Amino acid sequence: MGISNNKKQAIDGANQQQQQQQTDKYPSKSGLPPTIGNGPMEKYEPKDEYIRVDSMQQHWIRRKLISDKYPEILNLPTNHTPTAFWVIGLVASLIITAKLLENSPIWLIVVVAYIFGATVSHALWVLIHELTHDLVFEGSFMNSVFLLIADLPHIVPAGVSFRHFHRLHHSFLNETYTDPDVPVPFENKLFGHSIAGKAIWFCLYSIVIACRSVFYPLKNQSPFSMWLVANYICNITFTYVIFQWVGVYGMTYLVLSSLMSVGFLLHPLGARWIAEHFAVTQSEQETYSTYGFINTIGFNIGYHNEHHDFVRVPYVYLPTLTKVAHEFYKGGLKYHTSYWRVLYEFLNQDGFTFNSRKKQKYKYLLYFYFINCNINNNNNNSSSDNGNGTITNPYQSLCQLNNNFKNKIYSPIIINIAFGFYNSTNCTIEINNINEIKIIPYNGNNNNNNNNNNNNNNNYKNVIIENINLNINNSNLNINEIIITFSFNYFKPLYICNGSNVNFNNVELSSTSSSSPSSLASVSALLLLSALKSSSSFMLINIIDSNFILLNQSKLINNGEINLINSKLILNENSILDGIIINGRDNSLTIIENSEIIDPNFYFESSELFINNSKISIKNTIYEFFGLNYFYCFKISTSIFKMENSIIKSSIYSGNVILLGTQGSQSTNVTLNNIIISGLKSFQSIFKFTLGNFNINKITFENCISSCLFHIDLIIGETLLTIDNINLIGNKNIKFIEILNESFSPSSPPLLNITISNLITTCDNTYQNFITTIFENNYNNNNNNNNNINLNILNSKLNCIGESWFKNCLISFENLIIETSFKNNLFNFNNNCNVIIKSNTFKTSNYPNGDGFLFSINNSIIDISDCTINNCESPFLESTLSNVTINYCNFTKSLSIKNSLLYSISSIMLIKNCNFSQLNYPILIYSKYSNISIINSNVLKSSFGRLHLALIEYSNIIFSEFNMTECFSSNSLLYFSCGNIASTTTTTKNFNYNFLIENSTFLKNYDLQSLDVSLIFTKNMNGNIINSEFIGNSFSPLIKSTQSTLLIKNVIYSNNSGSFHYGTNDYYIEINGFTLNNSRIQLDYLFAFENYFNVFFNDIFIINNYLCQYLFIFNGNMYNSITFNNLLYIDNLIVNINGTSKTPFNSIINSSSSSSSSSSSSSSSSSSSSSSSLITSQFIFINSGSISFNSSNIINNLLLSSMINIENSMISFLKCNLSFNKFQDVNSSKLLNSFKSLIIFENSTINSNIGSSGNDEEVLVGQLPGLINLFNSGIRISFCKFNYNIFPLERGSIISYFSNSLFNNYQFNVFSSEFSSNVAYIGGVFYFSSNLFDSVTPYNRYNIESNNFSNNFAKNAGGVIWSDDLLFTTQLNPFILSLNKFYNNSCIFGENNFSIIPKDIYLLNNEQYSDEIIEYIFLVKNYFGEIATQIFGKFNTSIKVKTNETNLINETFITSTIYSGKGTFQYRFYGKDLVYNITILDLKPQLSMDIKIKNCSPFKYYQNNSMNCIYCPIGYSLSDEKSNSCVKCNSEIVTCQNGQVFSNKNYYMIDNSPLKVYSCANDMCNENNTCIGGDNNNNNNNNNNNNNIGDLCYYCTNYHESTSIQASKNGIQCCSKFKPILLLPIFLVFLIFALLLSILKYTIFNSILSSIIIFIQINSVVFFSYRISILPLFRISIDFIDGYCYFSDLNYLHKVLISNLVILSLFIIGYSDLTIWLLNIFYKKRIINLPKSIKIILKRNNNINNNNNNNNNNNNNNNNNNNLIYKIKCLWSLFQLLFIPIMFNSISLLINKFVNNQNLLILDFTIKYFGGNKFQILLSAFSIIIIILISFILISFIIINLNLIKFINNRLLLLSSSLSNYFYLNNLKRVISKLNYRNGFKWWDIVILIRSIIFIILSISMIFNPIYFMPIIIAIQLIYTIIFIFINPKKNQLLSTSSSSFKKLNLITSTTITISDPHNILNITQLSIFISVGSSLFSKLLPNIRGLIITCGNNLYLQY
Repeated sequence: MGISNNKKQAIDGANQQQQQQQTDKYPSKSGLPPTIGNGPMEKYEPKDEYIRVDSMQQHWIRRKLISDKYPEILNLPTNHTPTAFWVIGLVASLIITAKLLENSPIWLIVVVAYIFGATVSHALWVLIHELTHDLVFEGSFMNSVFLLIADLPHIVPAGVSFRHFHRLHHSFLNETYTDPDVPVPFENKLFGHSIAGKAIWFCLYSIVIACRSVFYPLKNQSPFSMWLVANYICNITFTYVIFQWVGVYGMTYLVLSSLMSVGFLLHPLGARWIAEHFAVTQSEQETYSTYGFINTIGFNIGYHNEHHDFVRVPYVYLPTLTKVAHEFYKGGLKYHTSYWRVLYEFLNQDGFTFNSRKKQKYKYLLYFYFINCNINNNNNNSSSDNGNGTITNPYQSLCQLNNNFKNKIYSPIIINIAFGFYNSTNCTIEINNINEIKIIPYNGNNNNNNNNNNNNNNNYKNVIIENINLNINNSNLNINEIIITFSFNYFKPLYICNGSNVNFNNVELSSTSSSSPSSLASVSALLLLSALKSSSSFMLINIIDSNFILLNQSKLINNGEINLINSKLILNENSILDGIIINGRDNSLTIIENSEIIDPNFYFESSELFINNSKISIKNTIYEFFGLNYFYCFKISTSIFKMENSIIKSSIYSGNVILLGTQGSQSTNVTLNNIIISGLKSFQSIFKFTLGNFNINKITFENCISSCLFHIDLIIGETLLTIDNINLIGNKNIKFIEILNESFSPSSPPLLNITISNLITTCDNTYQNFITTIFENNYNNNNNNNNNINLNILNSKLNCIGESWFKNCLISFENLIIETSFKNNLFNFNNNCNVIIKSNTFKTSNYPNGDGFLFSINNSIIDISDCTINNCESPFLESTLSNVTINYCNFTKSLSIKNSLLYSISSIMLIKNCNFSQLNYPILIYSKYSNISIINSNVLKSSFGRLHLALIEYSNIIFSEFNMTECFSSNSLLYFSCGNIASTTTTTKNFNYNFLIENSTFLKNYDLQSLDVSLIFTKNMNGNIINSEFIGNSFSPLIKSTQSTLLIKNVIYSNNSGSFHYGTNDYYIEINGFTLNNSRIQLDYLFAFENYFNVFFNDIFIINNYLCQYLFIFNGNMYNSITFNNLLYIDNLIVNINGTSKTPFNSIINSSSSSSSSSSSSSSSSSSSSSSSLITSQFIFINSGSISFNSSNIINNLLLSSMINIENSMISFLKCNLSFNKFQDVNSSKLLNSFKSLIIFENSTINSNIGSSGNDEEVLVGQLPGLINLFNSGIRISFCKFNYNIFPLERGSIISYFSNSLFNNYQFNVFSSEFSSNVAYIGGVFYFSSNLFDSVTPYNRYNIESNNFSNNFAKNAGGVIWSDDLLFTTQLNPFILSLNKFYNNSCIFGENNFSIIPKDIYLLNNEQYSDEIIEYIFLVKNYFGEIATQIFGKFNTSIKVKTNETNLINETFITSTIYSGKGTFQYRFYGKDLVYNITILDLKPQLSMDIKIKNCSPFKYYQNNSMNCIYCPIGYSLSDEKSNSCVKCNSEIVTCQNGQVFSNKNYYMIDNSPLKVYSCANDMCNENNTCIGGDNNNNNNNNNNNNNIGDLCYYCTNYHESTSIQASKNGIQCCSKFKPILLLPIFLVFLIFALLLSILKYTIFNSILSSIIIFIQINSVVFFSYRISILPLFRISIDFIDGYCYFSDLNYLHKVLISNLVILSLFIIGYSDLTIWLLNIFYKKRIINLPKSIKIILKRNNNINNNNNNNNNNNNNNNNNNNLIYKIKCLWSLFQLLFIPIMFNSISLLINKFVNNQNLLILDFTIKYFGGNKFQILLSAFSIIIIILISFILISFIIINLNLIKFINNRLLLLSSSLSNYFYLNNLKRVISKLNYRNGFKWWDIVILIRSIIFIILSISMIFNPIYFMPIIIAIQLIYTIIFIFINPKKNQLLSTSSSSFKKLNLITSTTITISDPHNILNITQLSIFISVGSSLFSKLLPNIRGLIITCGNNLYLQY
């Protein structure tokens, strides 16, 4: 439209003008306001005031300029996903640091938080800032998730709130109460401008900024959201979890880190919040960047100008932005370089306050302000004091606007009119040729600079202008939220002309009328216009060639007229016309959309009116009454009536009003289109029709109350009613159509055709209990053959409809959607209705007490097709005496509680091509006395509660091509019954009702409650199941029959669970062609029959299945007959099912098996195992008469236990093949198990069957039956083959025979058969148990002859036959051998064809503790002394106390278990020093053994009274193992809790005695006597170089001989590796050290180097017990690599000897001039070029030698003395360096340790303290001598230092001066005087040496007291350090040395000693090392890590 084009032109013009003004004002390259310069900030000049500028926000302009100049910047990525890894890493670093500091002192926590924690926390805030702008991921979700993660260490949940407020910051930069970064005035008042106030504000900034939002308007508050809730939940959960892990100190660290990151404790990072936007200069620059190191640790947060210019650029690309647009940033703006500087300036400058911000003066380019209110703005008010239109001096008259509208203005004009009332009498405002002008209200009270406001202004909350005259010509005007009122007595028009566009947005135009609305009530509609014009006030709007638009709830009200001439009037967005006259002429257009019209009056000439989606309210209208009882709003007779696009609304109760009625005339034509009828309330129908053509389209009835919507009176003639697109919403108790009839002749009945389409009814919850009755037909035609009412309902949606009754009609429902609830039947079709229901969708439900059907059909015909019944909660169809066809229908997700889905009584029902899915009905189909056919239909995923899918009573039913899938019920799904029939003994019965299931599929159906429920139940029926499949069903049984006949033919049964068929009292069962293939689902059983007559199985194929224990179960009587013909049972796997099996007569099976078990248990223990297996077989026959298997094959099956169990029956196998079967259950392997039955095998093959070969120790080897197990049964085998049957753990591979009965009918007959290559554990072919034979007549019950036994084998005894009866050997064996052929049979024990018995038993552990349950092991041996491996089973055992050789008392009975001759039993023996006798009672013969009980188990003592062993009370334990007394335990070192007596960590207990608990050395012992790193280590401490064992874990394992003890250690730690080759580098190191000493002895005197070496040596001594490397070299020890030794048998004496020899070598070489001599040779021969310092040493040495030579010639005593002094100085240097190593070696050999009454050398427990070892004595004596000599030297040193020589000379004549000279005492005194100590402290070296001795003694003697060792060392070093610092013994001068390397030490030259003195540094460093090692944090490290730290620390210091 023109408006939008003009607006675009105006905006473009404004932009050009704005840019030009900006360029003119600021003529710079960038077009931005100038700053005070560029580059880093040099001088801060803030002021305590807001800096107000005229320019727009610089960031917007700069972004536009940069984008235009460098468009490539816009292509920078908008997200940087790797930032997420930083989030995870920083959060983890804070958590880990908190964990490390959980036990640290508070000062350390504060320091780490200030330096590290605050930096990381600040970095996380920066990343939260990135996530706030969605710069990490695309989309906000993942950014919000990671924002929650980044906020976790801050403890207080602030991330989500920061996201909200920071976005406000970007939107309202530098605006108070909107920008959260701007301090509010209250902060000025509270903190002031002092340094202290600003410092407090800075420290509490995190709290201040949180409280700042309290002052914001409500709309700016942080909104509630799920992310905010998640923020709080995550942080609270994190705080709780992390507090549990890191404790109070760790949490303190996290809180401090978070607070410091925003300025707490004046942390400089908090200055970022000041540096970014505080105005530190007087320029117009509003944002400052910071460049420097902060961007490295703060993710470029300093690039803040860049960020505000381009918010969507991630931090990683901001430097790129700065580099590209350099002239706009570093080259054009001022910036900070240091947060420290910003913080300093903020605190110290008075002008630097919270007001130091830059603000914009205005938001728009041009303003007019009208601020005074209640002013009569007429034309007379034109004086100069009416203002100039500025905010400080606003216009006082609206008329003055005309002065500003004389010329055409291209810029947008915004006129702000203050809230108030304006009377503009005689004021006309003319707006001519202005592109865009906007008039908006302005609240002047918000401006503090306005001094002209009137106090009455507070009475107005909007702008009200009265008596204004507007003329708008060729302009675009927008007026917002202003009320304009016309209230005078003449027409004052609003002229809009000449192409103007006027938009009123939420504007009210009114004409205040003095006449009340009620006064017009009596005025007719024709006089309404005149009445309005004659009223006191009238509004006239003339619109000529223009557009007038009212939007956003604008109003034209109270007496007005709009004249349109070639113009457009548009109402939209809920605008209102009330009492307005609209006149349209000359092609005008009035469009009313989304608006409301009240009492409209329209007059149009050549014009158009369009009303859409609007409301028409008719009020105060006089209607004409027709009749006495009711009246019509519209009544039509022989007319054409149209009503379109209208809203008819009534707000009062209308009584008997009929909206529209017609009188009887077929020429009547009514059209209603797009009408909304709302709120009409009447007792009558809304529409009443009689004859005619009625078209009803798009009608909505809303909230109406009426008896009926459409009422039809039938009279003679034809009525055609078409209803289309009807919506029913919230109507109350309304019938839709009501048809009533009048009297007429049957020969000329009325005709009625109703077509309803697109009908929509809706549900209103307010009226849900009211019923709408639809289609009530009271017409009764006595002629049933003529249906004169045709009703068609099409394409409709019916919700919440009521009941409907139809009689004698032709009815068609097509394409309907019906969703409703009902109580009784919804659609009732009676009396010869013909119903077609097609392509409908139903979603219905019954009321809670309702039970009606959707369709009720009585004596009618119904055809239902292509319908969808979905999500229904009601039954579908009820049929009585009717014909029902249901075709191509889908029933889904529907249910009912009371009724069936389909109900048929005496009807014919055909269901074809239908789908029933996800239904839940008690019954799907109920039929009685009906014929039901279900063809090609599916029932899927449906539930039928506790009833049935089909309940068929006295009916015939056919299921053809039927599919039932995933259905379930608590009862039989298909239930066919004809009531009860008296039982009879006949085998046939005739039935009147039949069921047929053919070509059908039943898939994955199941029993709901796993009860004894069948899929198909038949009673007294004749059933046929033909060519059907049952797959994946779960029923037990699937078919259940009783008193029926049943033919099952060609059935496939696959992967079903439960069982297939269970029959009771059936007359005839025939199964022809049954297939069970490839099933992997376990079955309860397959077939089970009880009390049957005849059962025939023909062509049964059971192949490749996973089967359960049971398959066929029969329980009948002696007259039954069972026949299996052509059974194929091949490749099946039998699996075990845990729990109780669901066989239909478990009690019978169990009682049978238990009876057999009980009968056999009295005779043999083996019989119980065999008979109990009767209930776990594939075929079970109990009392089953005659069973025959003919031409059947049982091949290659993996059986669980027995294949066939038979009891009290006879079974025969004729021409069968039972081969290649395997048995899984090793405890019950057999093909056939028989009890009191007869077994017959004829012409059959039984080959290659294999029993289990499991290795389970629980297997009863040799006690299990083989292939055939007979108990009190007979067998007849003839002409059969038994070959290659392997049962390696069983007795008798073919037959295991047991009998305790002497009846002759149980005979054993085997003849003319072959037994070859069979294997068993005992009895390669036959096994016979005891009591089988009678001693008088052993031959009457068996016949074994004419058989061939070859290549059979028994793993134990009896290659062919085994028996434990001696009578068998004497009588039966010779007879069998004579009548049969035996060839190449074998066994392991005894004769190849028979067996042997055991002789004695042997106990392996015959001495044990008392009062302990222990498993005892014994062996059973035979007469050959071999283990009787044929003995196995459980045996009764007797245990007695043996008082002497013959007396046995106190007999007890237990059970022993023997496997392959190895027996075990468990028992608790009591007493002390007793002997028990154990006898195996069930062995033949009985065998005995003895066991001796010696004493109680550890930590128990024997109590004579009770003969029990008991524990001491908790906290007490036995003093030792031989004592019966309890002693109290020291809980600090040992834990005593009954049998749990063990040492605590770092302690070791010996002999299980709490009195022998010793403290362990460092890193040696864990709790419970386990050694750290040893073989019995229970910790996760992986120390590969620690192999400590023995007492105090002080011994070592031997890697070469596991039984010996090795002594080789590294320090006190055991070695794990032995490398003799390491001796070469170690001696090479010592040689180099010796050569260095030879030359350094001249310079090391008084040198700092000697102090450093002593420093390292002391550390090597103090940390002797730690796992250190390298450091021991300074102690002249050969242990220098942790975990490595040279030889495995190198003990401490050897190492001391080697060390002493090395020390001696070092002294000799070091004292000599060997190195000088070698260097002279190399130097003179020009082999090497020596450094200057070495040349000086060589020169000095040569001078000394020359002086010595000259002394000999000239006898110059002075030179001689000087040389001697020089030598003594060298000796003293060497003495100091070698003092600690020699003293450590000497003292270590003199300190002992008492352990368990043994006096041992403290450093090596393998060496006894002075234990007589000559080598040890020699070394110890040498050590004593060394100590004495050193003591003498030290005493001499002290004497000289204390000037005692003169005292001694005066008192001891023997000490003459010559003698003094002899001992060099005078010269020594001169040497001492040259020591680098101040006078009076020349003896300080003695203090150092004594300190070293103390450290040596402590480090050795306190090895086993590590807890106290380090504190003592720290105390000594602390005292020494303090004394050294305060007394300052050293001289303050540079060292006298010629070496440039030592000059670099830069020693202090002043006379005042400071802490930086090198010796003080050494002492403090050593103290620091001791404190660090002694800290709790260091102690938590692993031992090898601690040693590594100590080693590296010292080595690094040495390198320094």
